[in-house]
Order: sequence, then C-alpha cells, then structure tokens
Amino acid sequence: MQFCGTQYLQVVHSAQNGLVDVALRIFHQMLHSGVKSVPVTFSSLILACGNLALIHLGKQPHAYVIHGIFTDNMFISSSLIDMYCKCGNISSARQIFDGIQSPDIVSWTAMIMGYALHGPATEALVLFGRMQLGNIKPNHLTFLAVLTACGHAGLVDKGWKYFNSMSDQHGIVPSLEH
Repeated sequence: MQFCGTQYLQVVHSAQNGLVDVALRIFHQMLHSGVKSVPVTFSSLILACGNLALIHLGKQPHAYVIHGIFTDNMFISSSLIDMYCKCGNISSARQIFDGIQSPDIVSWTAMIMGYALHGPATEALVLFGRMQLGNIKPNHLTFLAVLTACGHAGLVDKGWKYFNSMSDQHGIVPSLEH
C-alpha cells in the first residue's frame, strides 16, 4: 500500500474525531510500509488517546517517540503530558515534563491541570509559582487549572486570590468556567 499526505490527514482526522482504533490502524500501516510520520500525526494520536483515557493505546506512539523519532518536539511532549495526566499517570507526565528544557505555556498548563485533577493539588500551585518565576505568562486555561487545584484542595481563600489576580495582575477577564 502506498502512503502519501492523505494518510497523515486520515490519521489526524480519525484521531480528532475519536476514532482512535482507525487512526492507530492507519498509523501502523504507515510505519510497516516504511513511511516516516510527521509530528502532527503523533501529537493528534496521543491527544486522542488521552481524551479517551486510553493509556494502553497512547503508549504505542509514545514508544516510537522514545526511540528517537521526535524526542525534542514540544507539541508531542505536551501531548504526552496531557495524555498521561488525563489517564491519571502523573508520574509519567512529570517525567516527560521534567525532560523538557524550556517548557511552554501548554506544557506548564497540562502538568498543572494533571496535578489539579489527580493530586496532589498543592503541587499544581507549586508548579504555577515556578512557572511565573520563569517569566511564563499564564493564560485563561492555566488559571482554570489553578482554580481547579484550589477547589480540590479546599483552598477557597487562595482560590479567590488567584481569581482576582487574573484581571488585576494578568489582564485576563474571568469567564463562566472560572
């Protein structure tokens, strides 16, 4: 079977529409045919596995990443952090996060949300502080993660402090989700 750009798009489209089994099948056919994947293929596939909490399937594309295909790709690293966090495997997510030389806002937010949802929630706040010390500007999703952590840890006063700092210090208008 010959593969071209349409197969990459099929993997991405299938993954984005929750058809992880179809995306993985096409992905494996591509690999067995000797076609090298592009980063968006891995990133989309990994995100889809995370959204469906399918860690056993998400480990398959991760294995290819580990073997040196795209080890320094920020999109793939952030997707892996997101997947492992959504699947409740915070230690694997943290290991990937700690391996990133200069995490971006997506990586920080994914890791903060992982701790907010799967604990310890106070570690989310520690990471948020570290992020700010590194001059990474939080966005509305970062604050959603921080407020989630405060809610799960019962830190109402801190939650209000962070909520108020959104507009007062960061120029972010809180939305209904906040």
